[in-house]
Amino acid sequence: MAHPGLIHTVTYAIPLSAICLAFGSYNFFVVGRRMGKVGILLPLLPSCYLTFFGVLYSEAHFFYLMLSLITRFIATQPPQTTWRQAQLGALGAAVILARLDSIFLIFAVMVWRQRQSRSIAKSLIPLSVCSLILLPYLLSNWIFFGGLMPVSGWMKSSFPLLNPRGYEPPLTLLGSSIPFGILPLIAGLAALINSRISHENKKMLGIYLFGAFCQFLYVGLFTRSHTFWRWYYVVPMILLALSTSLFASTFGNKCRPVVYAVIILCLGGLISGSFLKFSRDESPENKALKIIRYLADNQIHHQTILVSDFPGQVASQDMSNRIIAADMLTGNRRLYQEMKDSGNALEYLLRLCRNKGKPIAYIIYVGNYFLVPDGRGEKIVYNDPKRYPDQIPWGSLNVPSGPLYSEPGFMVWKPDLP
Repeated sequence: MAHPGLIHTVTYAIPLSAICLAFGSYNFFVVGRRMGKVGILLPLLPSCYLTFFGVLYSEAHFFYLMLSLITRFIATQPPQTTWRQAQLGALGAAVILARLDSIFLIFAVMVWRQRQSRSIAKSLIPLSVCSLILLPYLLSNWIFFGGLMPVSGWMKSSFPLLNPRGYEPPLTLLGSSIPFGILPLIAGLAALINSRISHENKKMLGIYLFGAFCQFLYVGLFTRSHTFWRWYYVVPMILLALSTSLFASTFGNKCRPVVYAVIILCLGGLISGSFLKFSRDESPENKALKIIRYLADNQIHHQTILVSDFPGQVASQDMSNRIIAADMLTGNRRLYQEMKDSGNALEYLLRLCRNKGKPIAYIIYVGNYFLVPDGRGEKIVYNDPKRYPDQIPWGSLNVPSGPLYSEPGFMVWKPDLP
């Protein structure tokens, strides 16, 4: 078991992330060189973004690698034979499994393949291979979580009800980051209508533009929250890199000073981003670390614990306890519906765990809006996680004795059902 203080360091994440980033950048460099003289810009922009803004514990770097593989495959190996078409389908499935909202981009790839082959029968080969690979994952979602879509995405989604969002700080419009989500769309559209960019290069540009635009629409219309995380913007940033590279190629030597300036800025971002991540120290204010230390200091083991936030970080460091997430991102649809129909979701969850022989021994609050205590900690209100960020109560629990432990921003209760 690792020391809890390492929970926010790069100790475990950096090797895999670095490998994904390196191989992904090499693949994009190969593609970039085929598309123009300044192909170095294609891997540099997203690499800078992923190093400085990317979350090392996320799927962003692996997603970047998978995108680089399918992009290089399309650019350098036209899938004419049956084997190559099957490879395209397998790569499409790998991209989707790395990041599910990339299904829009893969749809564009399949449309491109159909238009290229001009044969519905041949275009069904990559589509069939992709579907067969995805089938076990989709079925497991249905069996364990009550739907084909991952429960984490379903909890944040309002689909089919529209949920448009306006401007939100910092620099977010319709749920999407303006610099990392909207600006790349503008750049991509400008490159697409530029007559100096070749039709062949516009094919790749169109695939990424379609994928990024559909993602933008879904986020803006149907996603309630948590779209500020940087892994949402890997596809748009590659689109921005494509657009920048193609624009620079059309200007030839005239654009060389600008290209050099961009390269210097990107390299500076890579170096500074790496330095910041390596130099990040353990923070005494880390909330997940507070939970882990409280459980260790009080020798709490083999118990069921409901936490208001950071369930994954706690569970990864304290494997002896059963951690329940108040945000329900690791729950399932059937349980959510049962809790909603019960009239008091918190009491229902407590009774359900007790009836299963694994009663919730502790409820821990470390912030967020899912579990909210009153001023003295004598009542816990449970807000509907699917309605987040709106605070809509769907359960509560009175604890007349108050918290077992309390400090600002941190409370622990031993719940008693009435």
